[in-house]
Amino acid sequence: MSVDIHISNYEEFLYSYVDGELSPEEATALEAFVAAHPQVRAELDQLLATKLPRLTPYLTAKPPCTGKPPPRKGTTRPYYSIISTGNCRPQK
Repeated sequence: MSVDIHISNYEEFLYSYVDGELSPEEATALEAFVAAHPQVRAELDQLLATKLPRLTPYLTAKPPCTGKPPPRKGTTRPYYSIISTGNCRPQK
């Protein structure tokens, strides 16, 4: 299957390329198109410069139980308690 990228549809391919959503065939076709159009190369470079890195979760597991009750409403909570309420009770 041939990928037809031209001046009136290249933007959709650019966005998909930046997001990593193109097939290898589409990516190759876009790279060839970009090589032939310097103004599109500049646009792609701007898009790639604004791409945010993939974020990994700050914590992947519940925080350890400290045996302390959770803070009262209206008080400041540590960051991990936003993810996990921290409602752990000490073992008796």
